[in-house]
Amino acid sequence: MRWRLVPRGVRRDPHRHRRARDHRGPRVAAAGGVRRPVPRHRRGRRARRGAAAHLILATDRQRLADEYEQLSQIAPTLSWAEGYNQDDWTTTTTRVGEALGRADEAQAQLTRTNDAIAAAIDAHPQLAGLTFTLGPVTADGAVNTINSTADASAEFLAQLGMELSPTVTSLPSSGIPGRAVISPEELELLDADVLLLTFNTPEARTTLEANELFQRVPAVRDGRYVALDLPIALAIGFPSALSIRYGLEQVLPEVAAALA
Repeated sequence: MRWRLVPRGVRRDPHRHRRARDHRGPRVAAAGGVRRPVPRHRRGRRARRGAAAHLILATDRQRLADEYEQLSQIAPTLSWAEGYNQDDWTTTTTRVGEALGRADEAQAQLTRTNDAIAAAIDAHPQLAGLTFTLGPVTADGAVNTINSTADASAEFLAQLGMELSPTVTSLPSSGIPGRAVISPEELELLDADVLLLTFNTPEARTTLEANELFQRVPAVRDGRYVALDLPIALAIGFPSALSIRYGLEQVLPEVAAALA
């Protein structure tokens, strides 16, 4: 599990407790608060340090509705607003800034990121109107493609003027909403002006790229295929004001090179 705790000494908003409660999602509000039990081997260490949480940021916690009661026993907990993976990065950044009493700093980060997006659009006008497909390849070799324009990764590229390929948006979702599984016989469905994939393991990449059917996909054959490192894919798939800037720095040069 991954929890972010705000330690003592951080500048605090006198109304932080109320704000944290006010910003709970609708399902979570009824649950009360949230706490994660401290592992036994860490209890003494935490006591010696005198560390205590003033706020838990759980805006990206999938099972928060079930765990909120436990977490709130530690400290006020900031949940998602609309639902897991439904809040956009601007909403999350604004709410976290308000909960920490750092609203001005949050707005400054938003401005920096929006300026970076605008600069990227100006620097890469050739991307406007181009289609893309994007998705993960799991360790067992299953090829997934994003089929929803509401997916954060799709929105990342769409904000640069690109368009998720209509071929994949018409595909039925698999067990994961916003994802379609592509069978080996249908790899041509991945074709677009730019094809981007990320791989859970190096072996999965080696196997797919050696597949003759994959090599026949026009985007692959013509060099318009980009294999994104997993950390980069996560940065744009779970965006924040900081990760978007990182994503722009990492993704755009690779896409531009593929189109050159």
